[in-house]
Amino acid sequence: MELQTLEHEGKTDPQPIRLTADRADWEAGEPLRPTIDWSQARPIDVTHAKLLTSEVVQHLRAALDYLAYNLVWLDAGPPDRGRERSIHFPVVRQETRWKAEATGRLPGVTPEHLAIIREYQPFAGCSWTATLADLAMIDRHRFVLDVFREYSGAFSNSPETVSIDPDNPTRVVVDVGGLDFRFLLPDERPAVEALATLSREAAMLVWRMQGDFGEYDELTIPRQ
Repeated sequence: MELQTLEHEGKTDPQPIRLTADRADWEAGEPLRPTIDWSQARPIDVTHAKLLTSEVVQHLRAALDYLAYNLVWLDAGPPDRGRERSIHFPVVRQETRWKAEATGRLPGVTPEHLAIIREYQPFAGCSWTATLADLAMIDRHRFVLDVFREYSGAFSNSPETVSIDPDNPTRVVVDVGGLDFRFLLPDERPAVEALATLSREAAMLVWRMQGDFGEYDELTIPRQ
């Protein structure tokens, strides 16, 4: 995954941020209130990360819609031209709406196939389809998905981790231990892990249905 490659670049940056704090506070044993200096960080193309994330989300949503369309074709034949645009993989959050949504989105699909699709509904306890639908809705109807950079780490005011700033004697430089970097989705979930989960679950669903179309292709299922 190209997004994972971008994230790895952030993780391997030898000195992405520099923390400085007031020397007087440190010498007095006061809690440090560091200022973050980003000037030495390796440039990370966040715009590219946003486009990659949006692309993955839309491809996964499209894969489910392709599955829905082909189920209609398989069970009921070519759909009427006027109904083609209404065919989508339903994502239903309230069980009371399932029958209407299934009839409208999957006209002519057999009860056996509807029972399988029902298993992947949020009201039936499937969370990943809801997540995918929410992300796709943001991207499709509002703007490219926001992806945020997050650096995390720990620091202390011990003499071993603090030194006088050679550029400004009134400040101290604070070493950060265990610094990590990752991209976050708008809901603050780690982007790479979330997209890998969505990709894996969507691929497993498509693989599950393949036999109904008389074929079994070899799919690469992303690992957990």
